[in-house]
Amino acid sequence: MARHWHLLCGVLALTFLVGCAQAGAERASTPEASASDQTLGEDFRTLRARQGHFSGGSWNRDLDQWQGQKHRTMQELLKRILAGGYDATRMSALLGEPDRILQPADPDYGYPLEQTQWQGQPEGDLWLYHWRGAHDQLVFAVKDGRVLAGGWLYAGE
Repeated sequence: MARHWHLLCGVLALTFLVGCAQAGAERASTPEASASDQTLGEDFRTLRARQGHFSGGSWNRDLDQWQGQKHRTMQELLKRILAGGYDATRMSALLGEPDRILQPADPDYGYPLEQTQWQGQPEGDLWLYHWRGAHDQLVFAVKDGRVLAGGWLYAGE
């Protein structure tokens, strides 16, 4: 009986080590955000918390103006997320939770899917991050935890 117990403990220890190695390999395949990405994400979250004209406040050129600070920050984040191999978990940690998530069965799904200026091939859920309220938005297509595409949904005035 003692021999079987040692054998069982050995098998469990080996199984644990293999599981740890696999988890480490998965984490290694999705690199952590760089310090500059983290700083940019913090800038976005700070700007996002402020109210501009399109979210019930007064006009604020940093938040509301074309190529204002918030717009430029979001453009750079789009570029870095698509180039950096971000998955949905890392993107959410960087940007915060989306303002809205649309699933393919949602009645409002077609408009952003068709009207967004996509980089990549969109499919799956659409994660919307407001730039100027729901007026203009940064959209990411996420399927099975992977960010497949991103782009801008502008009101088109």
